[in-house]
Amino acid sequence: EKVRTDVVVIGVAVGKAGALVPCPGGEPVAQAYGRSFAPMLASLGFSGSFGETARVPTNKTLNAAQLLLVGLGDANALTTEKVRRAAGTAARAVGNAASVALALPAEDGAHVRAVVEGFAAGLYRFEQFKSKPRRGSLADVLVLSEGARRAEVVDALTAAVALVEATDQVR
Repeated sequence: EKVRTDVVVIGVAVGKAGALVPCPGGEPVAQAYGRSFAPMLASLGFSGSFGETARVPTNKTLNAAQLLLVGLGDANALTTEKVRRAAGTAARAVGNAASVALALPAEDGAHVRAVVEGFAAGLYRFEQFKSKPRRGSLADVLVLSEGARRAEVVDALTAAVALVEATDQVR
């Protein structure tokens, strides 16, 4: 909630009794909204189903201009593959932004790697034969993680970035 960026991305899952809950990493954002977080989701018609997205102006509640919500489905069934696919969905929905902060579940190395790889895969567009290819203006992507200083997480980030760069080079 304190990071200065254009867009903050959080995951939202369906918890007990169908209540929408922020996924790990997104709790500080939900806390910044306080008691208005759940009513805001309800007013958007956001159900938290897997792959669903919603974009909300933050009105200075956060240091970001917009909040992008990504549905992750059942809170008890979060896997690294779901996180990877949700990060890709977020990349496709982020729009025209210069900086993005990803507050998706990234508490360990496997999840950090899933977020980075998924987001990079979601940004890819094959435009070789288009007369006017779209040029993205995304300059900074931040992965927000409680374990950012742990060696396991740093190693996973390094490996994911290397894989993304190699994939881009091959494409």
